[in-house]
Amino acid sequence: MVLLWSLPATAAVTYQQIKSFGPSPDQLGETPFSSLIECNDGALYGTTFSGGSGGLAGGGTVFKVNKDGTGYAILHNFGSVVGDGLNPSASLIEGNDGVLYGTAANGGSAVGLAGGTVFKVNKDGSDYATLHNFPSIDYDGYSPNASLTEGSDGALYGTALRGGSGEGALFKMNKDGTGYAILHSFRSVISDGYRPLASLIEGNDGALYGTTSVDDDGDSTKGGTVFKVNKDGGGYAILYRFSRTGGDGAYPQASLTEGNDGALHGMTYKRGQRREGHALQGQQGWDGLRCPAQLRRFGWRRANTVCQPDLGQRRRALRDNYRRW
Repeated sequence: MVLLWSLPATAAVTYQQIKSFGPSPDQLGETPFSSLIECNDGALYGTTFSGGSGGLAGGGTVFKVNKDGTGYAILHNFGSVVGDGLNPSASLIEGNDGVLYGTAANGGSAVGLAGGTVFKVNKDGSDYATLHNFPSIDYDGYSPNASLTEGSDGALYGTALRGGSGEGALFKMNKDGTGYAILHSFRSVISDGYRPLASLIEGNDGALYGTTSVDDDGDSTKGGTVFKVNKDGGGYAILYRFSRTGGDGAYPQASLTEGNDGALHGMTYKRGQRREGHALQGQQGWDGLRCPAQLRRFGWRRANTVCQPDLGQRRRALRDNYRRW
């Protein structure tokens, strides 16, 4: 379902449904997991995890819709060609060249394991191309579940949930598919984080920042990490390790945001002081997130103040349909 909220300064909020997906099977797409983006043409673009007219009973879609709900169109049906990616579960990005870039969590033409793809497509649906098939090189990652990030250098950066020489990887590539490289393999060193579910951000210092959903610090906490890495793969450092039992939250599964104060802000999926979830804040710096302060703790009863995707549902869908989880 695509939704529209109007936020006038003095009147009540108005709600409008502009597109409804399903019921299954829907050749126009179904089960959208990710957020929409507005591109420079003023239209909205998004993905659906399943549905469409591609193979395997619908491998998902890339779609376009105007903000008033008109002009809905499928730009690509995943699985419509042999070796195509399947099941995009992340948002698209619009590159500085005006092209849409994204990831598909499954499918692709890699030999031995169809572990997902990086793709591009024009906003009119033309020139769709697979830029990378996971895994294609030794110790490559696979199962990309997060959006790409375009760096200030024009390259694409992303995370893969699995693979590498451990459990998950950071990768870099050019927008034409060349120059693919692994910047970091998670759990390849002692006490590293692993299984990144979120996209990266580039800080105002030019470094990349992200989260891992769990970590391997040698004890029972394993609540995930916040990390930093340079765009050439150097300078990898864990800035903060979530304790899971210390009231600071655990299992971060969403991207960080850099505020205009220069601090990193984010959310954890589990274990605040009450029931579920935790908002956090920390400062950038060589010593990482210094003494993260609680911005707000909330339980399920108060979760209406925060929009949290049901990532457990996404895992179950992937596991049940493709047995990768």
